[in-house]
Amino acid sequence: MARFNTRTAKAQPKSAVASTGRVLRTHEGGRGQERDPRSELFLLAVADFVSQDTFYEKAEDRDDRFARLVRDLAVADPQWTAGLLGWLRGEGNMRTASLVGAAEYVHARLAAGATDGPSNRQVVASVLQRPDEPGELLAYWTSAYGRAVPKPSSAVSPTPYDGSTTPGRCSSTTPRPRATASATSSTWCTPPRTRTSRGRATSSGTRSTGATTRTPPCRPRRSRRSPCTAS
Repeated sequence: MARFNTRTAKAQPKSAVASTGRVLRTHEGGRGQERDPRSELFLLAVADFVSQDTFYEKAEDRDDRFARLVRDLAVADPQWTAGLLGWLRGEGNMRTASLVGAAEYVHARLAAGATDGPSNRQVVASVLQRPDEPGELLAYWTSAYGRAVPKPSSAVSPTPYDGSTTPGRCSSTTPRPRATASATSSTWCTPPRTRTSRGRATSSGTRSTGATTRTPPCRPRRSRRSPCTAS
């Protein structure tokens, strides 16, 4: 360490957390600096466990502040906000805060009619890593905004169930063919069997005894296809 501690070395402090320059008072009356919205959201997100009281702030006030910051920045700076939410769930390992943030991101942009920046689907997909997380995201949405779930929040998995397959039975994602007359009852014929006056019945193309033959017509046979088989 001593070899780098020289007289000519100068510190170059630079932090991603910045202030607006406005002087405010802290909760206990001390002197403080007002942070810009991105810095405030970052510091709150990395320590936000959702619905938890802190020493200086109640859970409801803390959750409202987090949701308000996400909604404001989702419209004002969607690129940075989407990157923060993806990082928060990935390297930050903050599961609940990132899910709440994604829901607020979608709601704010839909309300504002914003289309620039990362799409709502991309942000929702970036915060879902475990199988139980789509349910938690939908639970938060319905508790905050009711049962009217928009498409970006309902499509919470890469391959959402759309009714084309049978859940719990079929592992394939091939669309199920519709039941039609040709699919349920058609002339699926076996190779015609040849009846002879002497000897046993033989399949078409095999040797026979040379006597007069008679080939019965094909009978309709019901299809035994699996519901998951592609048409």
